[in-house]
Amino acid sequence: MQTTICPGKGPEAATLALKLVEWNFGPLCKRVVKSLVHHGRQSLKELRSTSELKKDALQLALMVLIQQNCVDVNVQPLSPSGKEEYTYEANIPRILQIIRIPLFLHIIDHVLPKEHREVKKIVLQTLFHHGRMTVDQIVEHALQSSSSTEDVLRDCIRDLVHRRLIERAPLCSLPPAPDTVHVRAQKRRSANRSHDDEEEGANLIARARERRNQSSLRFCWDMNEDDASESKRMKKKRKYEEMENASSAVLWRVNFEECNRRLYNSLAIDLFEKHVGGASRKVVEAILYADEQEAELSDGGVAPIMHDSSFVSQQDLLKASKEIHAVHLKASDIKEVLEACRDHDAGDAVLTAHGKSLPPLSSCIQTNGNIRFRTTEALRIARHLSLLAIIEQRFGSSARRVWNMLYLGGQMEQKAIATESMLHNGEAREVLYAMLRNGFVTLQDVPRNADRAPSRTFYTWRAPLDMATIRATIMLYRTANNLLSRMAHETSTNSELLRRVHLVNQGRMDASQLNASQLHKLKATVRITESALIDIESQIAIFS
Repeated sequence: MQTTICPGKGPEAATLALKLVEWNFGPLCKRVVKSLVHHGRQSLKELRSTSELKKDALQLALMVLIQQNCVDVNVQPLSPSGKEEYTYEANIPRILQIIRIPLFLHIIDHVLPKEHREVKKIVLQTLFHHGRMTVDQIVEHALQSSSSTEDVLRDCIRDLVHRRLIERAPLCSLPPAPDTVHVRAQKRRSANRSHDDEEEGANLIARARERRNQSSLRFCWDMNEDDASESKRMKKKRKYEEMENASSAVLWRVNFEECNRRLYNSLAIDLFEKHVGGASRKVVEAILYADEQEAELSDGGVAPIMHDSSFVSQQDLLKASKEIHAVHLKASDIKEVLEACRDHDAGDAVLTAHGKSLPPLSSCIQTNGNIRFRTTEALRIARHLSLLAIIEQRFGSSARRVWNMLYLGGQMEQKAIATESMLHNGEAREVLYAMLRNGFVTLQDVPRNADRAPSRTFYTWRAPLDMATIRATIMLYRTANNLLSRMAHETSTNSELLRRVHLVNQGRMDASQLNASQLHKLKATVRITESALIDIESQIAIFS
């Protein structure tokens, strides 16, 4: 079996995932996830062998990881012996998003309607903390932190399901998703295996249909709530029957796809506000909220994580602003924002050469009487500007100018690069080789003769965007690893102080016995490190 590594993120992402599991769930769970990362999808018997854990300890760790959605469980098709077998697989992308939970809560706080906003935040915090829960369990835990009634809490949960922020947890009896095999890794099949291929194809279709049927129920709270033929009394009666059924049997969890979609919208809005200013944030938030209200997704599906909004009328935009903003928008505010961004561009990245350019920021807003916000375009600009900022911070302002010129101009020789970027030949060479060592540029040799002698070879430089983006992401993951290591070091160094703080919180020790200066220093270090970790994760979200 092969090691599971997030595509395009390298082993740094897997290392960060293991540290997050250890930090949040303990070393035993880390040991299980590490075995799953190194060996891929495994059965309980295989996992017990690779992790070298006792059966009771292994089952306990798996229960915690499944509860927290860090491990996926599926049922393999019938084996030759006629028995179904459960398999376990580490969900690394989900583990990595543990750091994003504070970002999710902050963003959701701004996009939810004002009515019962705090109660809905408590519900989401409960689910983030406990993973999968029934409605009864959610209500029981939320009542400890909220003064709302049980009926209000249930209505809030129902509203969050309809907003796709909460979804049904997938059943553990589903078949696993089909493995994607690279074309070059696929073996040639002989002609006499055509019957086996047909049977395997039919099995794959059946498994995909079963997964699709389960996916269509992700956001179904009331199966027949659109039946208009029923009386109001029957609808009300059935509503509480469905609520009781959902409360006792169905497990619910936070929908991270929807949270990520709202995170990407927030990042696009931040870019727009930074360069346009004024009431631009409120305008874009109202556009996206109005689009969300009008969206009708078929079969209970989910919108793509990054997608552009549909065209929204000005009347709907002003109505949406009244629901989510304390200070409502006016028609004049919308007009000012459109005029401000019409001739605006995104700084020095807007250049044109060889048909390659970065569009101006005004391309993020389209108008044809109605208004539309192009989130994908805004994120494309944000990704490019963030990459330039990383290059400038790591290699200097000259490197930023050289890389941007190479990206827009295509392949160039070193002498031409030095001339066009107004650098000395030696300085240009130093900058280029520094970026080459870190994978931000590539060097290609074009020999004149077959002997490939350096004196008779042209050397051209190129700045591929995809490769530079991957390298920047890996650097950010490495930085996050270092920050987590620093936090682990601080907590282990001050373990005795933390033990005394715990005793003080339990009332078993007087607070005067604590070292106040040491405690203040520890709190400041942890606070700064956590803040930096969240900032790094917001940068990772732009590139992922």
